[in-house]
Amino acid sequence: MKEYREHERFNMALNGLCPKITNKPEVELNNFSKEGLGITCKSAIPEGVEVEIELMSPDGSAPAIAKGEIVWLSDGDRFGGQHYKMGIKLKKEEKGWIFNFLHKKWLRRKNEGNKQ
Repeated sequence: MKEYREHERFNMALNGLCPKITNKPEVELNNFSKEGLGITCKSAIPEGVEVEIELMSPDGSAPAIAKGEIVWLSDGDRFGGQHYKMGIKLKKEEKGWIFNFLHKKWLRRKNEGNKQ
């Protein structure tokens, strides 16, 4: 199968919040790349909507705020109607620092896993 993504994806589970969602704001980061984030949540956010995602740091430090636009939305029925997967294209000014923030955490987890 041909890969259409321009940038490598890094799988990583990280909890977060999306203040744009009022009834169930919890989201889970599934993966990230230099251009965007893949998230799962219990409420659908339409394509084209700008969002802020507060990514919670496992070490208890202040959350990182990622800003971007929903560029794709899965059909919730594919996941039993309970969860929606979405892609967020990060705003240009967000791309570098949010990728570095997440990549450092990803590398730390990977290295900790290799030590076991």
